[in-house]
Formats: sequence, C-alpha cells, structure tokens
Amino acid sequence: MRAPTRCARMMVGGRAGVKVRIICVYFEHFAAAVETREHPGLAQCPVVIGGYPHQRKHVLDCSGEAAGMSVVVGMPLRQAHHLCPDAAFLPGDEDKYTRYFDEVLNILERFSPAVEAAELGKAFLDGSGLSGLYGPEESLALRLGTEILAGTCLRPKVGVASSKFVAEVAASLASLSNPCIVQAGGEREFLQSLPSSLLPLSEEISSRFDMLGLRTMGQIATLPLEALAAQFGAEGILAHQLANGIDNRPLVPRPKPVVLEAELTLDSHIDSLDGMLSAVEKLLDRLIPVLRRRNQTCLEIRLGFRYVKEVGDKAWLKIEAARRQGAFTLLKDFYRRTRLNRQAVENLIMVGAFDSMGVPRRQLLWELGLLLQQQPDGLDLGLPVYQIPLPEMSLAERIAADYEVQGLSASHHPMEALRTSISRDGILTSSDIATSPSGAKVRVAGCVVCRQAPITLPGVASSSQLRMNSGWSM
Repeated sequence: MRAPTRCARMMVGGRAGVKVRIICVYFEHFAAAVETREHPGLAQCPVVIGGYPHQRKHVLDCSGEAAGMSVVVGMPLRQAHHLCPDAAFLPGDEDKYTRYFDEVLNILERFSPAVEAAELGKAFLDGSGLSGLYGPEESLALRLGTEILAGTCLRPKVGVASSKFVAEVAASLASLSNPCIVQAGGEREFLQSLPSSLLPLSEEISSRFDMLGLRTMGQIATLPLEALAAQFGAEGILAHQLANGIDNRPLVPRPKPVVLEAELTLDSHIDSLDGMLSAVEKLLDRLIPVLRRRNQTCLEIRLGFRYVKEVGDKAWLKIEAARRQGAFTLLKDFYRRTRLNRQAVENLIMVGAFDSMGVPRRQLLWELGLLLQQQPDGLDLGLPVYQIPLPEMSLAERIAADYEVQGLSASHHPMEALRTSISRDGILTSSDIATSPSGAKVRVAGCVVCRQAPITLPGVASSSQLRMNSGWSM
C-alpha cells in the first residue's frame, strides 16, 4: 500500500465495505443558462447578468460567449460592455436562479437522500452503492443529466470520483454529453497535469505558486509536505493534500424543511373563495398550535391537487398509483399513465402542476391537444410536434387561472399584477395608510371580501372589507 501522501485515501461510507463515491453536478454559467432558457432568442448571443452598462454594478454571471470576450464575474458592467459591446445585458434575479437550482436539487434527491448544495449551480450527492440500482457510474451520470434536462431544460456537467475536490474538477472538465469518471486510486494521476490554479487557494498563495513555477498539481504533489507547510502554512498543507487527491471533507446534505400536513373532509364541494378560505382556516387551526409548541414559523402553505376542479379522489388515486412507478418526466408520460380526462389535465396545466418540466403552460395545452388526437390505446403515430409560437401567460392571466380552477392562488396575491399601475396612480397600500395623518383622505384598492350595509340613523351607511396586497384594510 502506498503512503497516504502519494495516493487518495479510500474512505468508507455509512454501510460497511461500501467505498465512498461522490458525484458533482455542475452548471457552467448557471444564471446565464437560466436566462437563456427563459429567453430562447438569446441562445446564440453573449449575455451579461447583473444590470445595464450605465449602472455602477458588477457582473453577476455571463454566458460562455461573453466569457470568450474576457468578461469575468465581478467585473464592472461598464468594463464588460467595453469588452463585449454586442452582449445582451440583463438585471440579475437571484430568487429566480435559486428556484431553478432548488428544482435541480429536488431531482438529485430522487437518486440519493444526501445532496449538498455547494453554491448556485454546483451540487454534490452521495453516489456510494448506487451502481446496484442504476448500473455503471457512467450510466448513472448520463441519467442524472437526462433527468435534470427534462425537468429544468438546463444541461449540467457531471463528474464522479472518491472525493469532493476530484469530483468537482472532473465535472468542470466533463462535457454536456460525456461525464468524467475518475476511478478510485487514479486521483493523483488524473490531477497531475492539471493547472494548480484549480486549487481552492487564496489569490496571494496562487500568485506565489505561479512565481515559483509550480503551475501543475503534479509539481505540488511531489514536493515534501514539510517544505510546503514551512513556506505556505496551512494553505500549503491543503494544496499538497488536494494535489494528491486527498480530500476528507464530508458531504453535508442540505437541510430539509419540516412539512406539517393536515386533511379536512368536506361534506360538499367548495365552489367559492369564502368556502376555500374557511377550509384553510380550519386546517391552520390544527397546525398553528403544533408550530407554537415547536417554536417554529410557517414559510409557505401548499395546496394539494384535490383543490383543482375535475381532480377528485378517483383522479388523485390514479395519479398516486402512476407516481409510484416513477417520476413523470413529460406531459405525454403523465397522460398515458394516468388517463385523466381532458378537463382535469388542462386544469392541472393551468395552475402550474407541470411547470417543473420547463415547458410554457400554453405549449403544454397544445401538446395535450395532439395527444388526444392519437389512438385510445396510446399508439404513438409518430406525428411531429409543431412548436407553435404561442404567447406566454402573463402574471394576471396566471392569477386568473388559479382563481378559475381552484378558487384561490397559492403563489400570488390578486392585486400583485396591478401593483405597479395602482402605485403610479397614487393609490396607497395598507402599510402606507398606517403612516398617514389622521383625517386624511386616501385612495385604496383591493379585492372585496364582503360588503355590509347596516341600518343607521338617519340613513344607511355601507362599508366594504378589502383584501390588499400588503395586509387588510376596512
């Protein structure tokens, strides 16, 4: 057996005798890829994310085309525009990028419960023992890429090795169609010709390595550990270990939110917003005491598909039975395995049940129409799926669809689509009203929840209760 400074250590996972294998899933220029996915017209153009050239901001991310013009992350936008004047400059939307990356992490957790979100666009998962379920590591890596592409329309690079650092380097060298697999014991040989700039070291230490002519990991790996420690301290020790393929950092799975569930059996179908809100209030009455006992708060409320019109208990049982056979990757896959009626599938599409597939809702409606033209036995006639340029649903249309199909919107307040226009017209939010002087006349806007007309003397006074985007107002 070689000395530990000359080869990668073999770590053992939680199961006795199972060698640790780490898979790195990496997206090059993740934010730019998300913007290109949402704006296909930018696919062949250089893209710079972070703002507009006249703004005093820095580059958050850029596409490969812009990177080829020497644009780098952290560069002032004005300098990026000087280097790449033909680029499309877009403001950053970190919430959107996080949502996309969460979808990626959810897909990875179908393969392994231990998934670490290293940074936006880079994740690790424990691949130890997965070959028994998915076959050779190359097949597993290809399947990961296929599942992520189907679920998000984003293409990752995948690397597999015995440690996080080597897996990360392997992923960076992989191509979109060819994963990079580093066999156990071959880490040092894999790394030796690669540049030392890949080591996660401070800029000062990297510069000193370059000054000394230590430009490959192989050169660093062959130096005595004591000499590197004396010259560079802790970073020298780290560089020596990583260059030899030694990385004992454990995989740290991302924390999962606690989900509390409650069910309410109704005597009749809900056909109004008031009825829906009453049902939700009863469910919250059961769950809020649990949160208080745990000293926790609620971040979001999820509504089940049973709230969707035409998706009753029978339809839900069909969906559950089909889902146990595997995840739905395409609308065609969902329809053929569940055989729900057209109205049920259309309603699910309209409320965003298939948004994770990365296909616009109206395009899915078009595809459903083509599926329904095929034979009842599901025979695929091989008809081409024409990509009709249908308009995207606006925010107002999505909110309207939510209310039409399920009686409320779990994602947006109905006033959200009007927020910009009503603010421009001088209409106040409920939080603005709280700071207005007493006796001042104000203009408000909101959804009418109820109207009251109590009899008063000498006449009748009426009042309405409005539900506003930032709270309640009478």
